[in-house]
Amino acid sequence: MQRLIVRTGWRAPPWAGSPCIVSCRRHNSTRPDTDILFRLQSDLKSALKSKDSLSATTIRSVLSEVYAGQKRVAPATLKPSDVISIVRKAQQRRLDSMSLFQSASRSDLAQREEKEAGLLASYLPAMLATTEIDTILRRIISESPEKDNVKKAKGMALKDFYTQVDKNVVPGEVVRQRLDELWPS
Repeated sequence: MQRLIVRTGWRAPPWAGSPCIVSCRRHNSTRPDTDILFRLQSDLKSALKSKDSLSATTIRSVLSEVYAGQKRVAPATLKPSDVISIVRKAQQRRLDSMSLFQSASRSDLAQREEKEAGLLASYLPAMLATTEIDTILRRIISESPEKDNVKKAKGMALKDFYTQVDKNVVPGEVVRQRLDELWPS
């Protein structure tokens, strides 16, 4: 079936389908909305359309770090957990800068960094609560065999913990601290 546009006389080629049938990155709707990279890209577009310069520059800087990370990984794309870790590091940098600006009595710059950190926090998954971490660690400790080398046994427990839980939803120092407290002496 050929489509005819009357005004210009242009005729679509026979191989051209409708935009819904043609598969391309822009019209592909197979990606879930939970994909953080897709969310960043779509939010950048909406920030640019609404002329929100703070959101646009913040998201652009994070996306540039993500694209640089993709180039380092070579042909494979980054996993969502890798993108989350990049966003978390960017948020931490903003929070560190905010504290430095506050100590230097630059409240205007500190407020900007605080807004950027808050924007980046909206892309991060919720952190696992300490009680949930304790529950998982207690189960792992109860299932682990007794070993003579405590350091090696704790290392194995951490390894088991991170096979069950994504590293991006728990702070590493809290997990180590809770493991030390819960470990039987």
